[in-house]
Amino acid sequence: MFNFKHTTNTLLFLLGVLGGNPSMARVYFSEIEGLVTWNGKPVVGANVTRTAKVPAFDKNFEEKTETDSDGKFHFDRLEDKEFHFNPLNLLFPAEPLVFQSIVIHYQGKDYLAWKFTRHSYDEESEFGDPSPRIKIHCELNDAPDLEQPSRIPSRELGNADRTFEGICRIIGIDKPVQKEKDQ
Repeated sequence: MFNFKHTTNTLLFLLGVLGGNPSMARVYFSEIEGLVTWNGKPVVGANVTRTAKVPAFDKNFEEKTETDSDGKFHFDRLEDKEFHFNPLNLLFPAEPLVFQSIVIHYQGKDYLAWKFTRHSYDEESEFGDPSPRIKIHCELNDAPDLEQPSRIPSRELGNADRTFEGICRIIGIDKPVQKEKDQ
């Protein structure tokens, strides 16, 4: 006798094994907002570029924005809801990798604000929290340029072994606001 539920679950499992789960989005970069300052004062109009490289699916993402009148910038969570089948995953399963970076361009100089390698496509953030908004503060004065990033521990946020490179400091992680379900 045909069992629709069993057949559907089996197909979803096989699709997941074959290179992707069609029912889940892959998260490549958590939502992030930053404050850019020079001598503690907001930097207006700095160009901010966020990139994410996903070698397993041969995908590269780039987004640009500018700091506002308060020196702030914001990028929404970067996710991919497309189903990806990679036959090589059958023979050579690979660890999920996303190479992330944020570069601030100001007064003819590039500053590496954020460089991180994410090891998951799950909604879990870079620091182990579900879908947060990461807040960073980037002081440009006397900061090393792109050729000399400093390695900064992520403090006591999530796992202590997760670190990123860049001139910015993590100033907070906000949990997402739960939306009430329509009644």
